[in-house]
Amino acid sequence: MQPRKRVMLLNPPQDKSGEAILEREVDLVRISNPDRETLLRAVKGVHGIIARGTKVTAELLAQADVLEVVATPSAGYDHIDIDACSERGIPVVNNAGLNAVSVAEHTIGLMVGLAKAIPLTDHLLRREGWKSRIPYSWEQIGFEIDGRTIGIVGVGNVGSRLAQRVRAAFNMTVLGYDPYVSREKMQEYGATKVEHLDDMLPQVDFLSIHAPHTKETHHIIGAPQLAKMKRTAYLINCARGPLVDEQALVDALRTKAIAGAALDVFEPEPSADDNPLYQMANVIVTPHLAGVTAQATKRMAIGAAEQTLQVLRGERPPRLVNPEVWNQFLERRRA
Repeated sequence: MQPRKRVMLLNPPQDKSGEAILEREVDLVRISNPDRETLLRAVKGVHGIIARGTKVTAELLAQADVLEVVATPSAGYDHIDIDACSERGIPVVNNAGLNAVSVAEHTIGLMVGLAKAIPLTDHLLRREGWKSRIPYSWEQIGFEIDGRTIGIVGVGNVGSRLAQRVRAAFNMTVLGYDPYVSREKMQEYGATKVEHLDDMLPQVDFLSIHAPHTKETHHIIGAPQLAKMKRTAYLINCARGPLVDEQALVDALRTKAIAGAALDVFEPEPSADDNPLYQMANVIVTPHLAGVTAQATKRMAIGAAEQTLQVLRGERPPRLVNPEVWNQFLERRRA
């Protein structure tokens, strides 16, 4: 009888649904917030890693003597050195799409919060009482979303769901920028494809970012892009912090180049407690929780577990980040 393989859970998720699936076939090694030396020792003899937040580096991979798969419960995988995994023929799997509904809904919540100044007025009422209403009772403090224009950068799992929902709920005009999604596919989502990002920026009332963080998308929104937006426009980022040049955004908000922003992600994370964005009344901030709902976390825990076991069995998983290594991986298994 073959000995059971071992899977390391780096910062195990609170939802244990995935662990129950894994334990049917493998032994588990659970490690939370390990220091460098502990992690380098623990990875020896481990066949799979499911990493939540903790970085999987080339140094760690070099110590992994029998590693066959690296998984992340999340859609994002920027904490994993993909190039180093590929060089070693190690498949990497993520959970793209499994928290897409949660992130799309969170984005809509932020958009409504910006348009109706909900966080600001909530804060004023709690701090100043009913008198806080007087300065605004006969003045404009919010605006209607109905019929406005939203631009979506990255029309994939999240962006496509966002497009469908805002069009149906708010009768919004939806523009999409994504070089990897066809015009026809965007039309299915209710979006109009824009070939060049700079052409979209001056048209939108809301700009919502939903692309993965790659070398191509790093600081895709910076000072030049912010300068092309309307002064009445708002930026929303529920993807990854480094897609937006954070200092450029702070400058744009301070100079009123744009009207405001809502951010669930920051550059870097964890964000500093004295981040100036936290002090701006026209900014809504949440601590990278857009995709964290009971339903999404359960789906992601199960998805990471199932795909890890598929790779360990030699079965091709549905969400391979580096599919080019699959044949090499199979050859290594047969050797």
